[in-house]
Amino acid sequence: GRAREMPRVRRKSSLKPNERLQGVAKNLDEENATDEQETDVQVKTINEILPLLAIPQIETLRADGLEIGALTARKFIEQVCEGLVNNKTLTFLSLATNGLKYTHVEALGRAIKLHPTLKHISLRDNDINSHGANLLAKAAEGNPVIRHLDLDENKLGPEFPLEILKLPGLAKIELYGNVIEELPEKLTRMGRIEDVDIRKNKIEIRTLPYAIPPRWLTEGQTLRSAVQINAELQKKKQKEADQKRRKERKDAMAKKAAEKGKSKVEKVDEEVAQRGDLSIFSPGTSFDDPEEGHDKASEVHNRVRGRRGSQVAPHVHPHRRRGSQVSVDSQEVARSQDISGWESDEASVEG
Repeated sequence: GRAREMPRVRRKSSLKPNERLQGVAKNLDEENATDEQETDVQVKTINEILPLLAIPQIETLRADGLEIGALTARKFIEQVCEGLVNNKTLTFLSLATNGLKYTHVEALGRAIKLHPTLKHISLRDNDINSHGANLLAKAAEGNPVIRHLDLDENKLGPEFPLEILKLPGLAKIELYGNVIEELPEKLTRMGRIEDVDIRKNKIEIRTLPYAIPPRWLTEGQTLRSAVQINAELQKKKQKEADQKRRKERKDAMAKKAAEKGKSKVEKVDEEVAQRGDLSIFSPGTSFDDPEEGHDKASEVHNRVRGRRGSQVAPHVHPHRRRGSQVSVDSQEVARSQDISGWESDEASVEG
């Protein structure tokens, strides 16, 4: 005959109700943890980039320190750009410590330009210079989603990469450990910029813009209030104005002295010209060279002395008679007349 079915006996659980509830909650937590792990992934090789970016719920991709060489870096960027084109959920992308240079980041900028959700980009600890940062920002210009750009420990400087300020949604910029020497005034006037990390750069406190928020100055940089910075700027401007005024005064004095010296030279020239017209020298002699006139006077003196011996009137040097209007020729005529008179007297006595 037909075997009689035995009634099913419900096995009694050994767990208490509270323990069962705790077990259910633990299972849910594990499931949630698994989901979170799938949204935040770490890339280990270049070949994993495309499959991971294809995960529908992925939000964070960390491709840090893959130890890629110069030849592999281009392929690495190509894989990232291709994956970003098809991804619509990523919010944080980290490509730190991969030796990226300015030649690699322009393509990355074109890839993230139209990405709808990417808010945070980390390119820290690479070899990107200011030119590369400008290329990245210019290629991604117009993207309103990017709010946080991390360029710590790169090679930015000495000029500040101004193109990154054209990203309309950018609110936080990390520039720690670069070689930037000066911040632009434009940065302090942009109200949407909430924070800029400029620690460990080559920025001197005296070159900082007037309205820079004090919270930007940390770790070894001297914190000064806006009043102190303004006082230093005013002092610097006053010093420059004083230097300019002293230079103008010195130039004016030099010009005045030059004009005075010129007028004095002109006056002396005029006096020399006048004295030359009234000189005691004979025609053909020069005021500047009196030796010629002296030679003529000496010649007459010697001729007379040869005839009369020592009874000739003492000769007066022409230099001592510059004020006289008598010329050397008139002296010669007078002395010739005296000589002829003396010769006639001697002839009468002999007769």
